[in-house]
Amino acid sequence: MPDLLSEWDATTRLAIAALIGLGVGLEREWSGHTTGPNARFAGLRTFFLLGGLGGTAGLLLSRGFLAAGAATIAGGLALCVAAYITSVRRSASDVDGTTEAAALVVVLLGAVAGIGWLALAAGAASVMVLALSEKTRLHWLVRRLSEAELRAALQFAVLALVVLPLLPTGPFGGVLAIRPRSLWTVVLFFCGLNFVGFMARRAAGPGAGITATGILGGLVSSTGVTFEFARKSRNEPALGFR
Repeated sequence: MPDLLSEWDATTRLAIAALIGLGVGLEREWSGHTTGPNARFAGLRTFFLLGGLGGTAGLLLSRGFLAAGAATIAGGLALCVAAYITSVRRSASDVDGTTEAAALVVVLLGAVAGIGWLALAAGAASVMVLALSEKTRLHWLVRRLSEAELRAALQFAVLALVVLPLLPTGPFGGVLAIRPRSLWTVVLFFCGLNFVGFMARRAAGPGAGITATGILGGLVSSTGVTFEFARKSRNEPALGFR
């Protein structure tokens, strides 16, 4: 039997789910996607309701009503898909499916909140709203990225997200007490510092990029920053470290 859920806990879950939809709907209103000849189907109120729908579905799933919860989620997702198909048919211009995709995610995150994973749902929704609101800057960043920078970012992602979790914690080697994961974390720090410095130099110029790297890296490890800058000063005299 599922654990008893108080009315207050259920209300909190529904409120978080609805607020997720409200935040996304507010961003869509501000961005102007709900007005004009190519207005999208969902605005502030619709997103609010979609969040509540997802939250209700999550509550049903958490109480053991699997069929009812799944049907509720399916209904919300079907509404979003139907809205996108309608937009494609009525618009002669290029169709942007961002609003419909955001609606799909709102329903699912609402269900996550309804199940009880409030921090996960709220955090993911915050990242989504940020990504939606920073459209111009994200497109600018994509235009500035070269193939070499993208490859470097992917390599770092593999080192951090694939290799690191696979390494054992340790310790190994008896008195040596070798901890592979901790050692790899140090390697990642220096790799990340180098990558951040490279990106900062590309975005803000050599002087400003070096300054930004020093400030950000110094917040974590001043020793690491000193070591990395000393290495760069030796290998790249043109940077003019003094």
